[in-house]
Amino acid sequence: MLAFLETRVIFPTLDRFDSARGALLRALGPVARPFVRSRNLRVVVVALVSVVLALAASVLATGYLLLLGPLVFGAAHLFAEARVLLPAHRRTSRFLVAAVAVQIGFVFAGHAVVALPWITLAAVVVLARGKWRLVAALALVVTGVGTAIGPTTSRLVFLHAHNLVPLFVWLVARKRSWAVSFAVVGFVAVALALVLSGAFDGLAIRTPLADRVFSLVRLTDAVAGGAACSSRKRLLVVFAFTQSFHYAAWLRLVPEDARARETPRGFRASVEALQHDMGRRPTVLALVVIVAIPLAALVLGAVRARSFYVTASELHASVEALLVVVALAAQRGERAFANR
Repeated sequence: MLAFLETRVIFPTLDRFDSARGALLRALGPVARPFVRSRNLRVVVVALVSVVLALAASVLATGYLLLLGPLVFGAAHLFAEARVLLPAHRRTSRFLVAAVAVQIGFVFAGHAVVALPWITLAAVVVLARGKWRLVAALALVVTGVGTAIGPTTSRLVFLHAHNLVPLFVWLVARKRSWAVSFAVVGFVAVALALVLSGAFDGLAIRTPLADRVFSLVRLTDAVAGGAACSSRKRLLVVFAFTQSFHYAAWLRLVPEDARARETPRGFRASVEALQHDMGRRPTVLALVVIVAIPLAALVLGAVRARSFYVTASELHASVEALLVVVALAAQRGERAFANR
């Protein structure tokens, strides 16, 4: 079955995409050449386009983005982050399994955010060395006390901060020009500043369905807490924007910097590299799940399919944060995610 899918469906389709891509690059000629040769230039353009599109969609089509984004990009971004983070932990696999298992237990118990600082503190104490361990441990103790005192506020902060985890991963993925790092972070900061300053307050929140079917009111309650009326709308748009950038960063920005080669891969080469990193069967499973979720939305309805996806992926946020901390703590002087 796997061989049939690869030889008759997946690779022939990807070869057609590669042919079209090659024809487009040849047609663009000198215009495309700098972007093919320079990873840094390509990354800056990818980040700028991602931020502009995410900001435009979050402002002009907030409800559509929050409904359809997880269905189209949710599963793909889960596999993308697993591909980057899990290989970084091969030397710490036993501790990783134990830490993740404990954290998942706290997720199901409803105490994920309160437990996370203490689980990550254990990772730092066991794996880190030097001054970084002391500084990180003190920061985590303060964070842990803060989450215990104000769990509701802590959950709200974590809900928003989690969406910026891949930006942090990208920043530490490899050494690069400071100008590139500042440019990418600057794009995100400017977009957030525009929303939070009220630049788009005059635009109405657009949603595809009535609130009794797909409730933006409940979503706003979750991402805005007890904020004032004007701030509630802004925080909803901020969450829509950062969630969209979260997907874009895991799917394009982080992979661009996490591989050794300077030039981009073709579609077929990308799938073959994915097979090398994750194995043949997990790769096919990933592709099937990525396609199956949007198809399920056509059968079950977008709201129900989104609800199933969100429920199934609910535990990934705190586990993702834990994986990042474990990788950084275990790096022993190396870049945690570099040049895989």
